[in-house]
Amino acid sequence: MVAGDVVSEISLAGAAINFQPAVGVNVMISCYFNGGAGRAIQTNGVTSAQPMGDTYRNAFNCKWFVNNTNYFQILALGGISNGFNGVQIK
Repeated sequence: MVAGDVVSEISLAGAAINFQPAVGVNVMISCYFNGGAGRAIQTNGVTSAQPMGDTYRNAFNCKWFVNNTNYFQILALGGISNGFNGVQIK
């Protein structure tokens, strides 16, 4: 993949998403959807944060930058599919 390529994923119902780009790759997540049940977090594998908070169960206009060190997860908390769209920027 190269800068400008679209990245996206949709999970099976009730499955979590763990999106960790390859080393040296940066991606901007532009929207995510979690059916109101999952939690979208940014993590480094040791600590995590929920930048959008519980208020934003579906963020259709966000700028969330991730790489191999600080990556993106949607935790599965229900039987609903989760997903995201973004673009590779590096």
